[in-house]
Amino acid sequence: MKKPKKHILSIFLMLSSIMLLLVFQYFWLKKVYEDEKNTLQKQIDLTFRTVMMAMQDSLFQKNVKAVGDSNFKFNFFRPFEHFRNPAFFQKDSTKHKDRHIHIQSHLLQHVNKLVHAQKGKTTSSQSNQQSKSKDTLIISEESNIQVFITSDKPQDSLNTILRKIATDRPPEIQSKSFIIRLGNDTLAHTSIMANYQKALLEANIDLPFQLQVLNRQQERENFFSRKTHEGLERGILSAPFFTIPSSPVYQAYFPDSQIFILWKMLPQFVFSFLLVLLTSGAFYLIYHNLQKQEKLIALKNDFISNVTHELKTPVTTVSVAIEALQNFNALQNPTLTKEYLEISQNELNRLAMLVDKIMKMASFESKGIELKLSTINLPQLVNQILKSMKLQFEKYKAEVSFEVNLQNESKNFFIQADEVHLTNVIYNLLDNALKYSKENPNIFIQLTDLGDKVQLAVKDKGIGIASEYKDKIFEKFFRVPTGNIHNIKGYGLGLSYVASVIQQHGGKVEVESRVGEGSCFKIELKK
Repeated sequence: MKKPKKHILSIFLMLSSIMLLLVFQYFWLKKVYEDEKNTLQKQIDLTFRTVMMAMQDSLFQKNVKAVGDSNFKFNFFRPFEHFRNPAFFQKDSTKHKDRHIHIQSHLLQHVNKLVHAQKGKTTSSQSNQQSKSKDTLIISEESNIQVFITSDKPQDSLNTILRKIATDRPPEIQSKSFIIRLGNDTLAHTSIMANYQKALLEANIDLPFQLQVLNRQQERENFFSRKTHEGLERGILSAPFFTIPSSPVYQAYFPDSQIFILWKMLPQFVFSFLLVLLTSGAFYLIYHNLQKQEKLIALKNDFISNVTHELKTPVTTVSVAIEALQNFNALQNPTLTKEYLEISQNELNRLAMLVDKIMKMASFESKGIELKLSTINLPQLVNQILKSMKLQFEKYKAEVSFEVNLQNESKNFFIQADEVHLTNVIYNLLDNALKYSKENPNIFIQLTDLGDKVQLAVKDKGIGIASEYKDKIFEKFFRVPTGNIHNIKGYGLGLSYVASVIQQHGGKVEVESRVGEGSCFKIELKK
């Protein structure tokens, strides 16, 4: 019961480690995703605002130009506290003489009102549309005048500023102010799309987007209530852009931002996958090696048990024979003495063979099998082995048949091989066919010419081998599990030795077997 518990505990710890790793990676990837999304949101907002500011600045500068050495500078997007971010020109703080700002004549459709404010007092004057003085504004160097531009075009975003100033005039303004109406300030939809797309590509953001131009009412009732949720789920919305009250609201929507972010996270995904794969693979190898070690321990114990039995049998037999010679006056009977000595000699020979095989297998494992190749007539070698095993066949009452299939009489079965090792291979196969057969074994040996190869098949009608053990019978020390029963002598080295020798000869060995029907071992060797 201890081994299963150890296995269950090991599996539980490994699976728990992998699960914790997956959970950690989930939160890590989620954090990376949020960071990438926030970074993309900031880049989109900054790029959108920069593009819109540049376009509005360019549009305004196109319509309003300074002449001479004017040092008035344009601060269209700088917040102006009292007038809620209107557009304006502001005089430089450096003291100079009078400066001129030139406004294109065709834009001066109506100069309805000039307003200047001083502390505690506001004055206004109606200007004449035809006056050429409206083309040039002369401001003295001591004044701190700000010029505000509005328009009465239908789509102009500044068309209500003058009214608001007239009805809701600030109580205190330190400088004089001029309000002049100009033309339309609406930006072209296609220009915004093109400029924004170009800026995004320069920032390595290749994403399709939708541009919305809405008024404030549409923004409040339709756009944000619908798109904000979608933006959180599938895409990203840029920050709304406007500069002055009642101006259009510009906003870009990126429906495929999620795919873009996931693609940017590809290195993190690959790293996570490889980390989980390597960790799982390491755990699998560790667990597989633990299982293999346990199997090796079981095979070692089985081997020790079998070898102990094999060693004990001849030792016990020799001990009994010596005891009989000593205590039962067997020495006085030459015939009985000879019989006991022959038994002892046979058992000692068998013991020496067992020790020799174990030593050879150890040598094969460390140094490999040293082959002494020579030309061998394979049918002749098989016949010699059959003659040497005649007494064993008679003991088991076995029926042995040998057949040679030669497709062409000009062909032969001469091969280059090590005679000693090849003899041991054939002997092992025949010995297994005898030991693992039922009463009156039936063994069939067949040699077949395969052109440039020769096939040797040893077939029996024994107990057979289960399919799950077919690939393991050639492993060292392995024996088909039968419990702690030693009615079949062996120690799990014979077939391992067979496989090693055949591989050293450049051949291959296969087995076909069914439980209760017998086995067929096939060896192929090059000529």
